[in-house]
Amino acid sequence: MRFMQWIRNKGGTCMAVFLAFFVVTLFAGLTISGVSFKGCDFQDPQQDMDRTNRRVALETDLIKPDVVLAVNGRDVDEKLFSEKTYALWQQVRRGGSDDPATDLYIRGMAANYLVNEEVTIAKGEELNVKVTGEDVKEARDEIISQILNQDDGSTGNVLGDLAKQLGTNRERKAAFSQYLERQGMSEAVWEKNARRELFIQNTREAWQEAIDAQKAIEAGETKAIIDQRLADGDSFLELAIEYSEDNSVNKDPMPMGRGLVLPEQEEALFNTPVGELTDWIEIPAGWNRFEITEKKLAEGPEFEAEREAIVENLKGDNEDYEPTDDEIKRQYEKVWARQIILKTSEPGAVDGELEELVKTADVEYNDPYLLAYQALTDNKLQPPADMGYDKLVAIAQNAAVGEDYDFGLIQEALDEAARELGKPVAATEDTAVTEAEPAGADEAEAAGEDEAAESTAADEVEAADATAEADVAAADQPADEAAAAEAEREPVPIYALVIGLCKLAIQENDDVVGDFPYYIIGKVYMDWIDDEDEQERQPINRELARQEIEDNLSRAAERNEYSFMLHAYRGLNQAWLGQEEPALESLQKAIDLSPEESQLPTWDSIREAYEVLDRQDKIEELDAKLEQIRQVALQRMIEEAQQQNQASQPITIPMDEDESAGDEAAAEDAEAGDAEAAETAEPAAETDEPVAETDEPATEDEPVGEESAEPESADGE
Repeated sequence: MRFMQWIRNKGGTCMAVFLAFFVVTLFAGLTISGVSFKGCDFQDPQQDMDRTNRRVALETDLIKPDVVLAVNGRDVDEKLFSEKTYALWQQVRRGGSDDPATDLYIRGMAANYLVNEEVTIAKGEELNVKVTGEDVKEARDEIISQILNQDDGSTGNVLGDLAKQLGTNRERKAAFSQYLERQGMSEAVWEKNARRELFIQNTREAWQEAIDAQKAIEAGETKAIIDQRLADGDSFLELAIEYSEDNSVNKDPMPMGRGLVLPEQEEALFNTPVGELTDWIEIPAGWNRFEITEKKLAEGPEFEAEREAIVENLKGDNEDYEPTDDEIKRQYEKVWARQIILKTSEPGAVDGELEELVKTADVEYNDPYLLAYQALTDNKLQPPADMGYDKLVAIAQNAAVGEDYDFGLIQEALDEAARELGKPVAATEDTAVTEAEPAGADEAEAAGEDEAAESTAADEVEAADATAEADVAAADQPADEAAAAEAEREPVPIYALVIGLCKLAIQENDDVVGDFPYYIIGKVYMDWIDDEDEQERQPINRELARQEIEDNLSRAAERNEYSFMLHAYRGLNQAWLGQEEPALESLQKAIDLSPEESQLPTWDSIREAYEVLDRQDKIEELDAKLEQIRQVALQRMIEEAQQQNQASQPITIPMDEDESAGDEAAAEDAEAGDAEAAETAEPAAETDEPVAETDEPATEDEPVGEESAEPESADGE
């Protein structure tokens, strides 16, 4: 599975973490500060660039090196970004993961979190939200209470334990100091962070109140319209279909019994004659009105005919119980009615409005990793204002792009971001940065100037026709279908730009680089080679890419020697490079480090590497190891099935010898059935190919959703 697909699959789980983190942790004291994710040592990438004359110097003049991103002109500095990154890192990595790419994903999620925060803060300022000293005190008291409640130790003194439980001033100060020490922050820093998070929390509350206030005004206006139209002779059903906000509007009236609706609704329903309308009823959700179409009251021969059955139903298993007349009546009576509901509040509406504001927020990512995340997972790019198409192309050309690479992909992504903001879309230029063009390109361009002009004119006409056709098609397509189609549009990973941006990040922070950017470069190269669907638009120089994969994975391995995934991918690439001994060494490291209890997609990469090396002996050893793993898993399944079977068996009663012998035979048959059932449920790893890992979060330092490297035919090696 390609790296971008891994990111998307991983996102299903981690997005839930992100949303929970955003909503739940909006109170003071949960922000953890002071951690930077910039890694360790660095070896100058210029040495690699000097190996080929097709390289250009990386552009490094970002607008504000200390600003990671900006949201509608509001700067987010590196310190705040590091705090949020670390907090999310703790949440996402608790399950354990061997994949260094998790760090890139966490950075992207932290950026999304901060965009949501900054948009929320801007809304709070618009609503004139305040954070009072009492708010801060309550947040501090909550932390202190949690700490004091965690300590269950007793002093042995009743009065002392009571004082400890209530929390004297001295104990409360000590508890809060202990908390600050654990978090590694001063009280001033805590209060600053607390005020920010409290401001966000108060904003959401004020925002919801403003939404509800507007909703109440609209409901009142709609009530007046409905009353007027009823007076003019419009039918209740017609108005219910047009205005009611419940999900039960249909031609058939709804049956409603006693005790199944609110008391005020019940009173109106049963006191209003058939064929008439109730007055408006105020309920927690808003305003409610009914048209009574039929009633079933506890009177007459029909009621008497059903009375005995109702009594039996109310008695149930208690034969001594005698239901009252009121109970019998309430059980029988029912009203059929149509209704109109006008809501005066809209719980959760803040999230919907926030989502819309975030979509149209003017975001600039000043961090190369965040731009790389966007280039990998989205169809848009939001770089700083001065990092336009030309600079991004120059950065992308530091990857091993092949001939006729379509750099227009970058312009398309820039245009998509501009469209969301309602900005003018730049004219697409299918040109590369001049420094990277082969020698003689200028002469060829000059020689074909006339043909180019004619071609450009023809292309413009063709593009205009295509645009017109697209506009007509979009106009014919329903809005909801168009929105669904847009939502389902697969992001196109701009491989070269991801690689170039990671190189830029390495160069920008050459003294503090860890393993993950090198790993990402190597893995994205491997995914790029394997992406046959994109080869026409994004051709790759395979020979140069293979060498760069080895260079980067070797550096990643120096910084993280315990990643079995890293060694497996490196071994596969070394096999493609014909480096047999280094490949065998890397593959053996991957095998030694792999958790043996799991069926991992990593085995696919290891097997493919052995096939490339034509090492049948190693393939047989791997098959034997996988068979051993399969047998362990099978035995565990059998034991679990037997335990479940035993737990569900009834208590046995002593029997005579003949009956006992027959029962023992039946038990043997049952045990054989358990084994047979487990055999049928065994993993598909019994076949020659190991089972692919699921998309569930790894819990044993295993990767999520990697894919074996490219087939031999795809590389031609």
